Amino acid sequence: MLTVHVDRDDLHARIRYNKAMRAREQEILAKIPHLSLVYERDLLDPASHERTVDAVLNHIGLTRARPVSTELRKINTRPLTEIVENYEEFSGWVEELELGGLLAPDAKSR
Repeated sequence: MLTVHVDRDDLHARIRYNKAMRAREQEILAKIPHLSLVYERDLLDPASHERTVDAVLNHIGLTRARPVSTELRKINTRPLTEIVENYEEFSGWVEELELGGLLAPDAKSR
């Protein structure tokens, strides 16, 4: 069973970097016609795959020729509380950074 220990300084550095990159990406995307996809909304639930593929194809002017399927399966179903060795510290740091919504009960195993 693989577990990880999260380092506070590394976590903060990565979050700062990701926030800066997201701001830059948003700035660039504002100038480009695009379709926004969100993993939790558009891909997490296999029942949403056909709707998502249809939206992507429609966005680029194509239609679906066959049903959507995948052989990929989620291999980790364990909650973060089991994966992160120092989960209590980690969750506190996430709360401090006002990212607590990422640790909502239904998100813990993502």
